[in-house]
Amino acid sequence: MPTDAPPPSHTAATHSVLENLGLLVTPIAVFSALLYFFAWIRADAFFGYFGVDTHLIGYSSNDYLLRSGGLAFQQMSWLMFTVVLLYLALWAGQLVIRRHPRLRWPLAVSCGCWGALLSALGFLVALGVDLVTPLRAALALMCGAMLVELGVSWGAAPAGQPAPVLLRRVIVAGVVLTGAFWASSLHARHDGHRDARRLAENLRERPAVVLYSTTDQRLLAPGVKRALLPKPAEFRYRYEGLRLLVFSPKRWILLPESWRPGQSPAMIVPRSDAVRVDLTTSVLVVGGPGGAQERAAHRERPQHTE
Repeated sequence: MPTDAPPPSHTAATHSVLENLGLLVTPIAVFSALLYFFAWIRADAFFGYFGVDTHLIGYSSNDYLLRSGGLAFQQMSWLMFTVVLLYLALWAGQLVIRRHPRLRWPLAVSCGCWGALLSALGFLVALGVDLVTPLRAALALMCGAMLVELGVSWGAAPAGQPAPVLLRRVIVAGVVLTGAFWASSLHARHDGHRDARRLAENLRERPAVVLYSTTDQRLLAPGVKRALLPKPAEFRYRYEGLRLLVFSPKRWILLPESWRPGQSPAMIVPRSDAVRVDLTTSVLVVGGPGGAQERAAHRERPQHTE
């Protein structure tokens, strides 16, 4: 007499759910780690331009992730563009070879040779040989791996073994991702330096700072004005001519209004009851029909007081 199959155990169902959850969580964790890494590189380059170590800022992991949105969108866009370009090149080459079989080996050999040359250039620079700039080397590594794959794919026989093809493409994908990681790191550092230079050139757009202190903070830099206030005042010293770079729960990081790279220091003031900071921002006036005209007024209004 036939018997019904035993129902699946709860343990097996739970194990299946955990496996599927692991498949979902692992890529998210890797992607978040990459976002954190690239955002940290950008912040390190940005604040390093002003001579400030990122550890003094005190950003949390969430802060870095929130600041990585634009950078992540750029990198993902370039990666998708590269994948689509590789697919179109492979498809176009196969179409040409089907119509003109005599071109199979010239195309395959030329792509393979150029790809090997570019890949070797990228690896040599990665090993410390100073041949080209690191960004060009990273791009050469990516393009070289893709050209090698195109050459081998075009030159291979139509009926190939699936396992070697899969292994080869996994290796090529690893090389391309290595080059993409390298290029993204360099791009993040370049973005940090570029944004820092823009801020330094337009420092008056940052909030102006008037700092009051019960003790002499010795903020000595060109353009910084110190005034000794009368004794009845709670704060004896006032400093003007400063701009806010960034503040954290523990400290203010300020720049003189005449800050120049390599000539003026960044000033770090601990946040405490012995210090009061008044911030003011420039008012942006937009006028004209449809807001077509813009001018920055040099009036300032209070924004924050501590």
